[in-house]
Amino acid sequence: MNVTELARRLRIPVQDLRQALPRLGFGIGSKAHKVSDVVAQGIIKKHKDEPALFEPEKEVDEIAIAEKTQVTGPVEIPSRLSVREFAARLGKPAPLVISHLMKNGILATLNEEIDFDTAAIVGSDFGANVTRQKEQTTSERESNLAERVVKMIADDTGKTFTRPPVVVVMGHVDHGKTSLLDTIRTTKVADKEHGGITQHIGAYQVIHEGKLITFIDTPGHEAFTAMRSRGANVADIAIVVIAADDGIKPQTREVLNIVERTKIPFIVAITKIDKDGASEEKVKTDLAAINLQPEDWGGKVMTVGVSAKAGTGIPDLLAAINLVADVEQAKLLSNPKGKLVATVIESHVDQGEGPVATVLIQNGTLHQGDFVVAGPVVGKTRNLKNWNGQIVSEAGPSMPVVILGLKAAPSVGDILESPDDEKAARKMMKQQESGLRLMQMKARESAKTASVIAGKTAEGITVTKLPIFLKADKVGSMEAIIESLKIFSFPEVRPEVVGQGLGDITEADVLRGEQAGAWVLGFNVNVGPKLVSNANTKVKSYTIIYELLDDIKVGLEEKVGSDIVEEPVGQARVLKVFRSEGKTAIAGAKVTEGVAKAKAIVHVFRGGKPLGSVKLEQLQQNKQNVGEVGLNLECGLKLSGFAGITEGDTLVFVEEKLVKRKLEG
Repeated sequence: MNVTELARRLRIPVQDLRQALPRLGFGIGSKAHKVSDVVAQGIIKKHKDEPALFEPEKEVDEIAIAEKTQVTGPVEIPSRLSVREFAARLGKPAPLVISHLMKNGILATLNEEIDFDTAAIVGSDFGANVTRQKEQTTSERESNLAERVVKMIADDTGKTFTRPPVVVVMGHVDHGKTSLLDTIRTTKVADKEHGGITQHIGAYQVIHEGKLITFIDTPGHEAFTAMRSRGANVADIAIVVIAADDGIKPQTREVLNIVERTKIPFIVAITKIDKDGASEEKVKTDLAAINLQPEDWGGKVMTVGVSAKAGTGIPDLLAAINLVADVEQAKLLSNPKGKLVATVIESHVDQGEGPVATVLIQNGTLHQGDFVVAGPVVGKTRNLKNWNGQIVSEAGPSMPVVILGLKAAPSVGDILESPDDEKAARKMMKQQESGLRLMQMKARESAKTASVIAGKTAEGITVTKLPIFLKADKVGSMEAIIESLKIFSFPEVRPEVVGQGLGDITEADVLRGEQAGAWVLGFNVNVGPKLVSNANTKVKSYTIIYELLDDIKVGLEEKVGSDIVEEPVGQARVLKVFRSEGKTAIAGAKVTEGVAKAKAIVHVFRGGKPLGSVKLEQLQQNKQNVGEVGLNLECGLKLSGFAGITEGDTLVFVEEKLVKRKLEG
């Protein structure tokens, strides 16, 4: 008999019968379509004898139970996390958390991120003690990833092939680093028309005396500390650039600290040796002063004098790199046929090609068509391009390569691997296609959140915020800007990144910025003149990072406002008090400093100690009312609001001025 027919005979819904079947004792599951006639008769009898067995189970209202249940113990969260992850940490159903966000005026989906302040406010609704999780700095995170890379490569027992050395070039801004790199590239690369590609992907390869060398470029500006640290983490040798006419600078010291921390061998390239005032000996003296003794002074630090303009010393520098690589040969072993291990050194979203990542292969071989995983990002390598912009079918150890085909732009510093389980990789790709946005963002768009809770913190302290919506050309640029904004976290005012993204500034970006009352700022991206002129908020793109940071600082200072300060304009000594009644006095005085002004505020001092302030009713000279009296001249004053002015008192004349508050940092 059909289960549907049996349910009709019992006069109960078929779903209630299916739910009851497993507990009737006949060994029938809830998905059965038919039962034998004998079993059907047994079920009919059961229904007559024990009708309670067929009653539908009452659904448990999990949301209502979760609403009433208080969270016990502290809940640690990072500065930003998705609604889904926050719900999991609270142990609450995600729909319940979303409903509480809505009660606070915040509309957010499961995959959207909320900041710590918002999470703390919503968490308090559940009685949760939400605390901020200690987060790793970018440098700490990437050092940990670098250590993991070393371990992954060390575990590969097939490391018998010597790979080319990876050289990172670092130094202070304006010390000729870029010129040096351009000279090395154009003098050693046969196909010179692709020379400009190097600056785009930040890595390239040259051949010297038959040996391949991989170079990684790093910016010199102070804002790009994380990028210099990353370069050192993936490199085998460092080139520290110091200009012969300028010597050791703050970024030079920072670079030397990075080199010391990562313990990689380094060579000092003394640049601009052909300039007037250049002195290689001065640079060597500066090095020796910080316990870095040059080789030709009996120490261990290899130095090479170069001129990018004239090409002087370039072969010597390349020869020095090969020499160090020979010494470090035992550390330059890899297995081209082993497990793929690579590090993402840059990523961005290209308008035509989509997410693009530049990776440095450190072990194994990456092939066109491989499934890869970089952090949470999965994809299939649709195309591979070498540093010269040419499409290649594979990339081996020490080769920088551009990957096209990822579903999102990965975070810079992430480890790229090829998963063993292709089926699992495909499943992850499907999940990304259906719901996930760009995974390289540390904070997804949360303009609505920022507009609702701007100025509030979990501790109830009011902070004035400058909301900012950021767009940048690459992940590394975005990272550098956000890291630099940390110096502007003042007690009374701070910038608040309410949204970020890669690529040009669009009309949608401006609308989001306007909704959040945020500035829309870009770095190395385009923005149409119409968007700028029609926007109801500040919209601007920059090509120099310190100009962007300077404008943000000015905006913060405008938020802070101005202070009223008193500026002394002159002093006078009381010569005689002609009349004194209550708090009004008429006196004669002589101006001893500056001028006496009729509209000034007057403070009274006696023996160097302040007694109080008086109001200057009249200022006269030769019995005529005047606006001011000059130095060493006598004057008459009518003063009110102070009792007891005597001969010899000092009157200090001050004016009040509004002075814009300046922020340090």
